[in-house]
Amino acid sequence: PERYTDDSVNGLGMNNESRWGNLTFERLPKEMIDAGEMLPPVLHIVETNQGQVANNDYNAIFTAIVGSFGAHRDRLKKNSADPKAIGPKLLATVGGQEVLRGLIGSAGVVGCVAFEEFRRNNQHVSFFAVSSELGAYVNGIWLDANNRSKDQLLQAVRALDSSDEAIILYVDMLTEGIDVPGITAFMPLRGMNESRFKQGIGRAVRLHGTDRIRFYNGDISPTNPSKYVKPDAEIIVPTILVNSRDT
Repeated sequence: PERYTDDSVNGLGMNNESRWGNLTFERLPKEMIDAGEMLPPVLHIVETNQGQVANNDYNAIFTAIVGSFGAHRDRLKKNSADPKAIGPKLLATVGGQEVLRGLIGSAGVVGCVAFEEFRRNNQHVSFFAVSSELGAYVNGIWLDANNRSKDQLLQAVRALDSSDEAIILYVDMLTEGIDVPGITAFMPLRGMNESRFKQGIGRAVRLHGTDRIRFYNGDISPTNPSKYVKPDAEIIVPTILVNSRDT
């Protein structure tokens, strides 16, 4: 296949056969969805009252994030077969280190007003962020920028209960090969190449643990998503993005 003829056959990628061995299994996403091993992605365009905003309008950007989070929560609870068993967990990628710093602050710098207000009034929502430059933010605490802090963040995310609610912001560190279970929606707030976009979606298309057990037991089927705790994976596009209504 074409993917085995590029430079990464000799690099650190998974298609370096001399490092990782021969390909043992390959199926298209559509095949995995039809087989019930992945959830179908569903596009959710969220209307906001922010209009199209500048990259440094951090209050407007964060307001759009939490507005999208609320809209996702409402849809998830409406469509879930067991709304009490699942909480929204939104993974959103933002437009760079400066944007992330402007949204939630760092190293003594206070975040935007909208962020501070949200954290004050929604303490039940866990909040995480990670970037290669700023480090990892775990519910109000910044950890140094290194692999250990990233691992601490991932451990905290993995420790969330299914019913917990969370927002996770990142720039470029939660991509291929990172195991982040429980994500219910992905929201890109910047331009992304196809590979990174697919990797972001891939964090959200995993089955809920209860659904996977019931699916393997033959109690539910992908042809009847109304019986699933997590029936699909949302790809959220807020209308602050240019041409978002034409996506």
